[in-house]
Amino acid sequence: MLSEENNSFSGVGSFSGFVRARHSPRSYLPDVVPTEVIREVLLDAQSAPSNSNTQPWNVHGIEGLEL
Repeated sequence: MLSEENNSFSGVGSFSGFVRARHSPRSYLPDVVPTEVIREVLLDAQSAPSNSNTQPWNVHGIEGLEL
């Protein structure tokens, strides 16, 4: 958010920290992710912006044995 007092963005430091701490794991724990956690992540993803509002994603949910 732009601060009127000093014309700077508040929260930039926390965003920078978040982006710089990001990593792409190459291996995963065998733990099952609870369905409710997956639902919450998908609800959050619905608010994510897309280029020119193209919304190019398709989501498919699969449960059960390993593929």
